[in-house]
Amino acid sequence: MQSKEGILLIETATRVCSVAYSLKGELLAQRISSEAGANHAVQLAPFVQEVLTEAQAQGFAPEAIAVSAGPGSYTGLRIGASTAKGLAFGFEIPLIVVPTLQIVAAAAIPYNTQNLRIRCMIDARRMEVYTAMYDTDLRPLSDERAEVLTPKSFESDFALGPVLLVGDGAAKSKEIFTHPHAVFCDQEIAPTAMAMARLAQSKMEQRDFADLAYWEPDYLKEYVAVVGQNKVLNNITKTV
Repeated sequence: MQSKEGILLIETATRVCSVAYSLKGELLAQRISSEAGANHAVQLAPFVQEVLTEAQAQGFAPEAIAVSAGPGSYTGLRIGASTAKGLAFGFEIPLIVVPTLQIVAAAAIPYNTQNLRIRCMIDARRMEVYTAMYDTDLRPLSDERAEVLTPKSFESDFALGPVLLVGDGAAKSKEIFTHPHAVFCDQEIAPTAMAMARLAQSKMEQRDFADLAYWEPDYLKEYVAVVGQNKVLNNITKTV
């Protein structure tokens, strides 16, 4: 008999597609792909099924579904959100949503050897990024926003001391930011389901759940939705 414990984690906000299963913040199973041009709608269903199968083999069934809340890719967020909501509805369990930029900050923690404030940036095309800043405990130090990068961006951050710049949006800012307090991470940091585990566990313990009927991803920019068939859910075999 399976114990209803643990969280199924889904992250599809960027080009990286990942799924994991965590128990009290520790990972039991995971799948990830960062192939250029990969189709999340194709990858997500088998990842979910494989991770659930591994968790079930260890005697666990999810007590909640967690998903990256945005901002990020419109298409990726829609795929992740609709899949997570469908699974939560089908399993009759709560939905947890975690800000994507906070997940980026969590992924950067192992590389933040100087314990700096973390400015996260997700590429939003051209010279625009989605951005927010966090402390080393992953508490927000700024609001999330879309920003067109200029040499004056984040001047107030740099004025207070060194800042670690991370995420795929940080890479394109290297030629813009020459301030000595702009510290670039030497690793490519992306949001992943694995980095979401402890953040989701904290929300689980606080009973901080999203409204399954009305929650939508945080796109940060205006978006005209297109209603279509969810190909991911159609491909997931009921396993519990």
